[in-house]
Amino acid sequence: DCCENAIDIIVTMSKHLKNTLRGINPSLFFDLQRYHPNTWDLWQNHKKTFIIETIKKNMEQGIAEGLYRNDVNVEILAILRVKEIELAFDIDVFPPQKFDLLSVQITFLEHFIRGIVTAKGYAVLEDLFAKSQHNIFQNP
Repeated sequence: DCCENAIDIIVTMSKHLKNTLRGINPSLFFDLQRYHPNTWDLWQNHKKTFIIETIKKNMEQGIAEGLYRNDVNVEILAILRVKEIELAFDIDVFPPQKFDLLSVQITFLEHFIRGIVTAKGYAVLEDLFAKSQHNIFQNP
């Protein structure tokens, strides 16, 4: 397996997110909802059946590993994380001439993970930062 623990999975997902978001127009969600309702419905279903469940699974794994706090509401925070992803695409909140979509997404992800880690998880995160010689969430 590629990842040693739940934090490694988040870091791997962060790298994938960076590659995926390059070149995506921030108005994507607005355009999908307005002009492509069938595709929007597919996104809504994917969000509920895959993305939220994947985040919940990662959080449950992290809790079991002692890397994430055990007092968090996994379901609420998984929904919050998906809403953060969508919020970054809202051009009224984060206009592209002022905010880079990738930077907003990575900032949200870093804020999210730092909010759920335990002291042990924080140490793992800081160790990953040290090994990579930069913030693993930000662009090198």
